Amino acid sequence: MFLMGQETWPPQPTCTDVDEDGYGNPADASCVYPELDCNDSNEHIYPNAPELCDGVDNQCPGDLCYAEVDTHCGTPTPGMAHVPCGCYDMGDHFAEGYDDELPVHKVCISAFEIDVHEVTNSEYAECVAGGGCTEPYDKSSYSRATHYGDPAYDDFPVLHVDWFMADAYCTWATKRLPTEAEWEYAARGGLAGKRYPWGDTIDCDDACYGRYESPTPCRDHCHDGMCDNDTHLVETYAPNGYGLYDMAGNVSEWTNDWYEMDYYSVSPPNDPPGPLSGWLKAVRGGGTWADLASGLRAARRRQFWMPDQEGPTVGFRCAPGSANGP
Repeated sequence: MFLMGQETWPPQPTCTDVDEDGYGNPADASCVYPELDCNDSNEHIYPNAPELCDGVDNQCPGDLCYAEVDTHCGTPTPGMAHVPCGCYDMGDHFAEGYDDELPVHKVCISAFEIDVHEVTNSEYAECVAGGGCTEPYDKSSYSRATHYGDPAYDDFPVLHVDWFMADAYCTWATKRLPTEAEWEYAARGGLAGKRYPWGDTIDCDDACYGRYESPTPCRDHCHDGMCDNDTHLVETYAPNGYGLYDMAGNVSEWTNDWYEMDYYSVSPPNDPPGPLSGWLKAVRGGGTWADLASGLRAARRRQFWMPDQEGPTVGFRCAPGSANGP
């Protein structure tokens, strides 16, 4: 028997889809657990969901990470940092860059690891000695007659390697180049919508940049004993929230992706693999030792090189496993 004004019996529970995963949404056919919606920001809600190392509900049913078995809760691979599974808004939140950094769009990334610093001269030399790599095109740097092969610069980023050479090194090391989406996610270090890997402001002690010519505020600036107007020793500056060094400044870095100006308009939401083909490779890195502060933004994209191109401002780092995950 229905009471006047009552359309259903018994009364249906009201549920709120707190994290927009389809659970707790009465308008969604997949709505379940109406009393206990999975909440990505509350570790006490949906406590039986498998969790990542951070212990909160970021593996709710329907989330990218739900079915993922996280194997990196222990010590990361030596020389690498663990980047947890999660979602972020990729692109230029301040509309300060070029159109290829827009639209800002949500991207979800599977957990992966990535080198804590850029591949160094000594690391690359091991690959050359092992027969997996060829020597850099040029053994000098911008201001140094000797760079690669000089013990004084063993722990500086390797330079003058093209995309094929970077890819060959990562393959030799049983790794791969990161995708563009992975790179930016890692560069942000867990911060949302910030200009740089550490926040919204920058000065000469944050990164190696602005050293190309006068007048620039950082030319001849000394930090931790480094005064050269060129690349600096890896791990000279503070790491970001994921423990990664030089995700802005020092050198830009090759990624695995082909470059496509309007890729953000068609990018899939989960683990974007980049365009299927192209003739330019995407270079990321938020600027180099030669760039001004505006070039060090985490979202910066207007860097694209022919895969056989090389120079004194581009290096690389690797991620392990197959693309899009461990």
